[in-house]
Amino acid sequence: ALAWPPLAVATTPARWVRVHAELAVEGSLRLAQGPDRMLWIAGGAGVTRFDGVQFRPIEALDGVPVRDLAFDREGSLWIAAASGLYRARGLDVEQVAMLDDGLHSHVGLWPDPASEEVWLATPRGLFRWQGQPGLTAADAVVARVFYSIGRTTDGRLLAGGSDGLWHGHADGPWEALDAAGGLVYAIVDAGPAGLWTGGYRLRRHAADGSVLEVVPDIEFVRVISALSNGELWVGTHGRGLWIRSPEGQWRAGEPRLAGEMITAIREDVDHNVWVATEAGELHQFVLSPMSLTTTREGLGGQLVSALAATADGGVWAAIYGMGIQHIGADGHPSAVIEGCQGDTRTLATDAAGVLWIGGLPGLCMLDGDEVLATSHRERVDAVLATDAGLWIASLGTLHLWRDGRIESEHRLEGWIEGNTQVHLLAQPAGGLWVGHEGGLWSLDVKGGQQQAVHREVVRGLVADAEGGLWWLGDGVLGLVMDQRQLASIEVDARFWLPVTDQADGLWLFGPRGVRRYSQRELRAALSSGGRAPAAIEYGSAHGLESLRNAGIGGPSMVRLADGRVAVAGYGKVMLGSLADVAAASPVMVSGLELRNRLGMPVDAPLRADELPLSMSYTAATYRDADRLLFRHRLWPIEQQWSAPSTLRERSYGGLAAGAYRFEVQSLGVHGDAPSAVAVHDVVVLPRWHERLDVRLALAGAVLLLLAASLRVWLRWRLQRFAARQRELEDMVGERTRQLAAANLELERLARTDALTGLLNRRGFEEAAGALFGTLGEASGRLALIALDVDHFKAYNDRYGHGEGDACLRAVGQCLAASVRAGVDIAARMGGEEFVVLIPGADAESARRRAEELRAGVELRGLPHAGNSGPGVVTVSLGVALAGPADHGWESVLARADGALYAAKRSGRNRVEMAD
Repeated sequence: ALAWPPLAVATTPARWVRVHAELAVEGSLRLAQGPDRMLWIAGGAGVTRFDGVQFRPIEALDGVPVRDLAFDREGSLWIAAASGLYRARGLDVEQVAMLDDGLHSHVGLWPDPASEEVWLATPRGLFRWQGQPGLTAADAVVARVFYSIGRTTDGRLLAGGSDGLWHGHADGPWEALDAAGGLVYAIVDAGPAGLWTGGYRLRRHAADGSVLEVVPDIEFVRVISALSNGELWVGTHGRGLWIRSPEGQWRAGEPRLAGEMITAIREDVDHNVWVATEAGELHQFVLSPMSLTTTREGLGGQLVSALAATADGGVWAAIYGMGIQHIGADGHPSAVIEGCQGDTRTLATDAAGVLWIGGLPGLCMLDGDEVLATSHRERVDAVLATDAGLWIASLGTLHLWRDGRIESEHRLEGWIEGNTQVHLLAQPAGGLWVGHEGGLWSLDVKGGQQQAVHREVVRGLVADAEGGLWWLGDGVLGLVMDQRQLASIEVDARFWLPVTDQADGLWLFGPRGVRRYSQRELRAALSSGGRAPAAIEYGSAHGLESLRNAGIGGPSMVRLADGRVAVAGYGKVMLGSLADVAAASPVMVSGLELRNRLGMPVDAPLRADELPLSMSYTAATYRDADRLLFRHRLWPIEQQWSAPSTLRERSYGGLAAGAYRFEVQSLGVHGDAPSAVAVHDVVVLPRWHERLDVRLALAGAVLLLLAASLRVWLRWRLQRFAARQRELEDMVGERTRQLAAANLELERLARTDALTGLLNRRGFEEAAGALFGTLGEASGRLALIALDVDHFKAYNDRYGHGEGDACLRAVGQCLAASVRAGVDIAARMGGEEFVVLIPGADAESARRRAEELRAGVELRGLPHAGNSGPGVVTVSLGVALAGPADHGWESVLARADGALYAAKRSGRNRVEMAD
């Protein structure tokens, strides 16, 4: 379901990150990763989903022994369990087939990406599920004991079982490729690395199934996995983990897995490698674009004092007390070359490719495989190759060496006796930066003048992308631009090595981890005096190692010819692309769920007594997952995003009745670009006292109470003022008549459109309802005409709303003139829409009346430049006849509207009859 992004460098070895032991499932674990990047883990007690922080089980399979699981091309998760074959979407699962007893003691599951079929390798044979509700022994394609099934890169189906390797076609015969090879428990087509099978022994096969190689000492193979870096990982039963390099060399894997029964190996899309064991543990490894070379891989010693780049993309490493060692571009070291009395403190490669070596005996050079001494016999603390020649720092003096002799000397200002680390860096304009414990100095090479930039300790120097200089001291990181010291920021005093990558990153290495800044953001902050941007922390989970300062010579960082870097510290050398380490895969919000007060999923409008409403969400990432940031908002009450937070749940109580939309985004671990917005809509129903019918009833009760109170008060007033009774009765009678007349007028106005004098929508609905109620008793028919002014918006835009109103009045006049008084009903429904209801009309008379209306409006000749063709105001009409199937005028109007829109689509200024 997911494809690997390319991994820049083959990494040897993978870094072990940690073990996840507290799983909700247990024993014989199986692994799969879906399109949402979640890691799914199956075992003897069900299936659980892992997002890097939380394990979330599929409740429907809780306690059910699961044998295997896999994703298909549509993103559905297929699960083979003791109780049957299941298909899941997220945490929702459905059983699609039952499995007969004896089929599920072990199952190898494989959804065919070329079809909608699912293959199962079982103790009773190979089975193909094609939608049948159950699988029995009679459905077996091949009736033998099988453990695994899959497809090769050239499209062949392969299966492994108790009597060897088989191949076949979905609808064709199956035959044994290697029946004499014994049990085959695992199969993998590793492309260029070959076809591999595992059982009691590990074998490599040719395309025809013949055995090319039997790997000695690797037995009882349970699982084989081909990784994106070209390695082949093999998990065994009690023999631990074995790894084959892209070059074909085998080595034992992580010592923590020695003696374990390994049941699954899977690499995810972020190049984490997961190894599951029978003990129910899940080990996490990480592949990195940075190779790691330690004494375990053949590094010649712990005191790595300096690095120098080589033409083949690797580096020379100075091993203090031993000599020099070549480390290839893939991180593999060669043998140590002794020389310079083993006191190797500093290295430099000049433009001609000559390697210069400095140490206590003085300056040496590499000639082939031999280290030769030069005439410079003073202790060398630093060497830098430039176009001007070779700069040599010796006992507080800087020498320019060219053609075998010293051309000039410069006494290092601020030099502290005993200092063994001097940092040299060429300036773009030809000068030289010199940093040491006495401070940072700029040397004018031609004039020989030194200018002090500052007098603080300098631990490292690296060039800025904009031509400046980054310097790192004891707890200080500063920037120099145009020979001028800008502001600095405080950093952890344990950082000692600054490095820039191919992109915008400025990295600081130390014994407690690695930190990365954006050069652009940091430069802007230091130039303006603003607040420094936040740094990003990296470590073993990202494939980077912390570095201790060996404290001897340098440089400890060099840039390679292809843009990668090499860094070194005590006992470690790393080569690769730091920019690729920082290029984190985008995360996506998944698993967004809404639950009510009782914890039940919300899939319908929510009652008020079900509040508060809880939203839970997550995103899968397996490096610094506990620092993953989210932001959210609930429309329409929250129109601004919340502050970023690591929380993965939000609750809302006291929501008023209405429709809401919950939105959530992931910002990555360090405030990266937001992910796509995950959305969930919810409706909250009104409380009892908020319902319209209840409010109307309460209003009626209040009115009745007021009326009763008024009546009592009137009686009391009449009794009190008997003398004025007749006068008041006359006054009340007169006022009553006036009020009745006013009510009648208001009643008429309430049903009349003020612009055209026709009925408005309310008046039409009442009249149509009354008329339609008698339709079943009348022998005549009923026709309804819906009409609409063509291009009326364009008319308003061109002539103004005043002329638009005049146009609507003219159309209303045409309708009023055409209807039969006391028989037909004409009304304006709103905007430019009108209707006419004609009792007793058949199809022909209704069409004729509609055509008369259309022609009458056109003959008015109201100019309309936006109406192409006629150039005058026209209308489109739809006609529908009421029939026995119509139980209300609304359905007739709906059909008339449909015919009206058909008339508009057919060119306007025409009449269309509804079916």
